[in-house]
Amino acid sequence: MTTAARLVVSLLGAAPAPPIDVAAERTRVVAAADRFLGEAPVTVTATRSPRSAGGAHDFFSEGDYWWPDPATPGGPYVQRDGMTNPDNFTAHRQAMMRLSVQVPALVQAWRLTRDRRYAAHAARHLRAWFVETSTRMNPSLLYAQAIHGRATGRGIGIIDTIHLVEVARAIEMLDGAPGWSGDDQRHVRGWFRDYLAWLTSHPHGLAERDARNNHGTCWVMQVAAFARLTDQQTLLAEARERFRTILLPGQMAVDGSRTKPVDLLTARWTRHGQGHGLHGAVHPRPPRLAQAARRDVRPGLADASCQPAVCRRRLAPADRPRACRPTRTSRRWCATSSSVNRCSGSTDPRE
Repeated sequence: MTTAARLVVSLLGAAPAPPIDVAAERTRVVAAADRFLGEAPVTVTATRSPRSAGGAHDFFSEGDYWWPDPATPGGPYVQRDGMTNPDNFTAHRQAMMRLSVQVPALVQAWRLTRDRRYAAHAARHLRAWFVETSTRMNPSLLYAQAIHGRATGRGIGIIDTIHLVEVARAIEMLDGAPGWSGDDQRHVRGWFRDYLAWLTSHPHGLAERDARNNHGTCWVMQVAAFARLTDQQTLLAEARERFRTILLPGQMAVDGSRTKPVDLLTARWTRHGQGHGLHGAVHPRPPRLAQAARRDVRPGLADASCQPAVCRRRLAPADRPRACRPTRTSRRWCATSSSVNRCSGSTDPRE
């Protein structure tokens, strides 16, 4: 069971999860880090799409379900709901996902072994992405989730940088490591400070903040993690409060299902989007974010017998109040020992 799943179980009052196999995790992490030592950094400057309206240092991605219109060659793309266009540009997204896997593994390998090679290679990745002028990414997301002929970028593209949350948490653990200087710390944190300022002021960021679905949850998760990294306590407190008072009570029903629609239109989207909303809400990446809401996860529930844990553990299904009968989706989330990712059916933030 993942840490996220354990937090879900804790919030809902179910039995504790079995302990982590530390020895197995150590072996897994160090083996992965050994592989990554032989791989050079790859940033957004390594590839560029001819359809991007940005420059070489701008992150670019495209809406997944938009395709060339056979009736208008070269014209605006048309939507095919639920059908991913395999010719869309995905290189920047893949590069960022790669960064989010390799840097945390390298940092943890250094913490486990104190082998300076791991820390030095993690620092190399971070300098390439956030410091060096020839390869760094601009601290904004103006051109994400673009649609050819319709939009050069959209606010919903901010969900693409959810992978930087993993990177931010790893950076916190790298301080003091060999090969990671004070200048490195200042410059990299400066990049995240600039990106956080953009997230909290640009119309794209404000629109994502106000989204009442998985996009709004992922905005808060990023703001919380980046605010902690850059020691912006006011923003961190605001993120916690938004999670506690708006996102969680506004999106989760007493049976554990989502109460708000996601940004997807088909039944397939509903299944995947629910998983992303829940995963974003309780994932351990935003430090102490879920814990801030733990004392009163669902305020205003008049009948204690309708608490999800009570519904699952104390009443037979046929005897539960109608409001307490879990949906198929919530049963998969709350009454299983599997991970949240596996239960939701997807880990792709595009969904």
